Parts: sequence; structure tokens; C-alpha cells
Amino acid sequence: MKLGKEITSSALSSAVAQDTQRSAHDFAHGRHLAADGTWLFVQDSHPDSTYYLGYGTFDAQHASISPDGSHVAWTTTQMIYVENVEDAQDSVRISPPATEAFARSAFIDSNHLIAIDYSGGLHLIDWQKGEELASLDTGGGSREFEIDQSRKLVRGVLQNSGSWLVEYDEGVLKGPYVVQDRGYRGGFLDGGNALWSIDGNSRYHAYTLDELRAGLSAGQLNEQLPPMTGSPLAIDAAGRRLYVEPRGLAAIMKIRDEQEQELQSLELPWTPLQTSVSPDGKKLALVSSDGAVLEVFNSKTGNSMWSMSVAQGIRYIAWSQDSQRIALASQVGAVVAKATSGEQLRVTCAPRFERRSTPPISSVSFMQAQNLCER
Repeated sequence: MKLGKEITSSALSSAVAQDTQRSAHDFAHGRHLAADGTWLFVQDSHPDSTYYLGYGTFDAQHASISPDGSHVAWTTTQMIYVENVEDAQDSVRISPPATEAFARSAFIDSNHLIAIDYSGGLHLIDWQKGEELASLDTGGGSREFEIDQSRKLVRGVLQNSGSWLVEYDEGVLKGPYVVQDRGYRGGFLDGGNALWSIDGNSRYHAYTLDELRAGLSAGQLNEQLPPMTGSPLAIDAAGRRLYVEPRGLAAIMKIRDEQEQELQSLELPWTPLQTSVSPDGKKLALVSSDGAVLEVFNSKTGNSMWSMSVAQGIRYIAWSQDSQRIALASQVGAVVAKATSGEQLRVTCAPRFERRSTPPISSVSFMQAQNLCER
């Protein structure tokens, strides 16, 4: 299947009502120019036509950094953008097939993306050619989607509970290996175990890759494990558990090992909305309760390393495989930064300058939040 691939500028139409409250007008040489929200409305009498010039909004839903750290993939509701972190001119846009919409996408290796659609279909994409190479059905829509680039594993949690795991090997997607243990949360594990899940009775399950490949028995799925002492906010690949204790508007985060021995305690000014541990386990990224601030901590010392405010709407945070870079996807733009200092390596606020024949959505919004490039 050939996917839509756009490297040059093109119009992305979105039919909305025309803004009748344009505040600035000018007429010259047979043209009528008017400010229309953040766009410029042009009415040209020779020939008779109207169009809009400007930059579209960039509401990134998901992010992924390539294994070599050179490229970042942003997934929006319209398409996937693959950008070179160092070269602003090197950018590729990949549109989904007409019958699909990509919910998220991530690098499985430096040349290939795996995208998941809203029905749970996986799509293996050669992003440089914009070509779909393989597909696989995971059995329904998923609430979680994650890729382990080092072991070439893809996992998800189904909407109606239960997990699945897919292997990637030289252009082939193997699986899915479905785990019907009524788990509602899951994640990857290093070492002997490959996958963990927590079911509705707060029981913690761990499975090896060999067990998943062979298929889990009813006894393994329904094993009567003791419930956890509490519900962790996150569990990292090493099995460490992160718990949060609210303290009014502030909170205390406690990091414990698999035996529930406390390893670290962090004082936070808010209860985190999202939590992500770096692949090397040395750094911890937290998103504030209002979705406006990303703060990165040293998970060994508990000290804050740096923070970044984006005003609103942080959707997702992603680490590079070597834990040296971090990507942030938000309503008001997207950033790739150095994980140790927060130095911004790339900021994306709009795909590119465009000409549209119909009013873009942003042209009728009277509450325009500044994007990351406008500050």
C-alpha cells in the first residue's frame, strides 16, 4: 500500500465558517487583504479567487525519537511528521490511507516506523519512501502503545483490558501474543521478564517472552497473586515502583524496588499528570497536574535537573534509546531537548507556510494561545 507522502508545501483544507469580524483590511491592485485570526485572507479579482495564507496549528499527539537520535516523529490527527533534529529543512509528511487514521507512531529502527490506528491495526512504514510494508491486527483499539527499540518489541493495552505484544524481525511483524489477564495497565520489563501488567484486583503479573510466544495457560492468566500494597503511578523496566502521596496541592513521590523497599523520595509542587523513566533508569520526567510543565529529575539523588513550561496541553513525552534526548508533544508545539540540560535542539510550531482555499480552524478562534515559537 502506498501512503501519501508530502515533502513540498501543500494545502490542507478544513471547511469552517468564515470569520466575519476581520479587524484589518486593505485594498490595492485588485486585491482585498484582511487579517483573519492568525491568517491572511486574500481576495483576488484577477482572476476571481479567495484563499488564506499562514501557518497551521501543530497539535502533536505523540512523539518518538529514532534509535540513532537523528530524527523525531510527531503524530497529529492528520498525519505523521518525520523531522531531522539537526536540519530544519529535512522534513517528511506521511498521510494515512483514506480509510485509516493513525493514533500514534514510533520508530522501531532508524528506517521504519510502526503506526497504530484507532481500530488497533499496526502498520509498518518505510518513512523515507512513505510506503507501508506490512500490517497486523491486534484485536481492537488500544489505550496504550509503546515500542522497545532495543529488543524490537511493540506492546499495547486493549480498551476492554488485557495486553498484547508484537515482535518485529527484518520487516516481519510476529504476533500478536494476547494476554487476557484482565490487566488494565502494563509495561516492558528488562532481564528475564518481558512484560508486566496490573489487573483490576491490584495483582501484579510478569511474563517472559518465551511464555508469551508459547501462549499463556488459564492457570498462568488466573494465578492468585497477592494484591499490591498500593497502586503505583508507574513501574519502570527495572521493576521499580513509583508511588505518589498527595500533600495538599503538593505531593511526595516515593520510588521503591520490587520488594517495596524505599529507594528515593521526591518532593513535588504538584501531583504529576504523566510519569516517564529514562531507558537507563537515571532520569525521571514528570508532567505537572495542569499539563503545562515538564520537569526532569535525577532519579538517584531526587534533585531537579531542569524544567520547561509550555503553557498548556502536554500530550506525550518520549526518551531517546540512549536517554540523552527527550521529546515533548503538546497542543502549542513540540520540542526535542537535551535530557541533561533541557537545551532545545528543535522546536516545531507549525508544519510549514501554506495556502488554503478554505478558512483554517484557527481563523475563527478568538482565544489564540501562543505557540512555543511566538514567545
